[in-house]
Amino acid sequence: MTHARQLFLAIFSLVPSIALVLIVMFEPMLYGAGWDRVAVGAFSDSVRLMGALIVLAMMYYYARHTYLSDDARLQGKKGLWIWILVLGNVLAVPVFWYLYVFQAHEQPGTGHG
Repeated sequence: MTHARQLFLAIFSLVPSIALVLIVMFEPMLYGAGWDRVAVGAFSDSVRLMGALIVLAMMYYYARHTYLSDDARLQGKKGLWIWILVLGNVLAVPVFWYLYVFQAHEQPGTGHG
């Protein structure tokens, strides 16, 4: 896996979780900055929708990656990881990225590519 692909996957795996936390933390500040309820609602809804679409795309990519992978660490756990990705999507995507993309890049010969 190339560095560019790994960086792309890292960004799209981590950004939705971080964005959702930030919107929850800073949404009240937008009211104090002079935004009205409709504008704050539209902005936070668009951030949540984009995050959900990115997570959905990453879930599909990682489920497909899991199913087609010949990584020895995934043998016997493919079905489990697909269920974890479906049920724990926002939290599972960054964990899967760290365990099977980031660490696989550090360990040559894991069957990724």
